[in-house]
Amino acid sequence: MTTDRLIPHTNAEHDKQAHSAASPTPAALPRSRAVVIGGSMAGLLAANTLAAHYEEVVLLERDALPDHPANRPGTPQDRHPHRLQNLGKNILTELFPGWTDDLIAAGAYERGGKEMHFISPLGALNFPYEKDEGCSRPLLEWVIRCRVLEEPRIRLLQQREAASLLTETAGERLAVTGVRLKESRGSQGESPFDLEADLVVDASGRYSKLPAWLEQLGLGKPDKESLHARLAYSTRYYRISESLRDKYATVVIDGDPALS
Repeated sequence: MTTDRLIPHTNAEHDKQAHSAASPTPAALPRSRAVVIGGSMAGLLAANTLAAHYEEVVLLERDALPDHPANRPGTPQDRHPHRLQNLGKNILTELFPGWTDDLIAAGAYERGGKEMHFISPLGALNFPYEKDEGCSRPLLEWVIRCRVLEEPRIRLLQQREAASLLTETAGERLAVTGVRLKESRGSQGESPFDLEADLVVDASGRYSKLPAWLEQLGLGKPDKESLHARLAYSTRYYRISESLRDKYATVVIDGDPALS
């Protein structure tokens, strides 16, 4: 597994002077529309946050989104079981009170009151689980998407792909003013069209086109920093007896490092 981070070229002093000289105050900003590229978890949470500051938030997703928890091409690692660490879970609970109840009602696996069974070359240990939920990535995303789309200021455009950025120049400043949209593969209909916006957020993940767009605008590609975690995941599903399912939430089998 490789994690990439784009590092923009910046000149701190220049940016500070430009910001103080040309940036309007927040109250003066014409906040009518924000566009978020990508409808997965990052895009959903970005859209939810922006809805408090813009009259309209348009969420662009190139996939056709199912009306139930189901796998789709644009969801990363969607075949693996998922659980949230405490920080992420607490943030979602603050944004969407009661969302874990929705998750369990939709079929998530409740781990509270059960045990983690840890097996290592040195022996076995059992740990009690506090209240916790396990689920598939599609189920997690579906529950959050349902909550986000309850906000009337958020509009979802499916099977639409951002083809390029719209820009305009004022003096020496280049401003992004929206995106040009096209139909994604597998869909038919409209010709490309422009969608103006006061803010564009790229939440499209590892397949982001932003580096190429910046290069096309003459700004150069950001430097890329890669972290090789040297981890890989595989998932296989088994049928187990109800007695084991009711007793253990998780079984962890630790390998021998000398053989890894």
